[in-house]
Amino acid sequence: MKRIDRYLGREFIKTYLMAVAAVTVIGLAGAMVDDLADYLRDGYTLAATLRAFLWMVPAIFVQFSPLAVLITVLVVLGNMSRKQEIMILEGAGLHPFRFLVPF
Repeated sequence: MKRIDRYLGREFIKTYLMAVAAVTVIGLAGAMVDDLADYLRDGYTLAATLRAFLWMVPAIFVQFSPLAVLITVLVVLGNMSRKQEIMILEGAGLHPFRFLVPF
């Protein structure tokens, strides 16, 4: 594994974890806004309601994971562009598709 692959992978993982956490929290908040009144009106306890929302997290994660990947790729490439890293890699002789391979 080349050094550039490790660097891009590390940047991707860090940004992906933040993005997936953010979109999962936003999706869970949306589910809470939609369903909280129904759960409480139907007589569920607060603990049962919170447990139901906790069980929604994997589905929300799966639903919003592609969005998190898109956000991550755009942020990582944007940061690389802002720091002139893309121009440096091209100047070093790497084809633009070569540093997109880890994505």
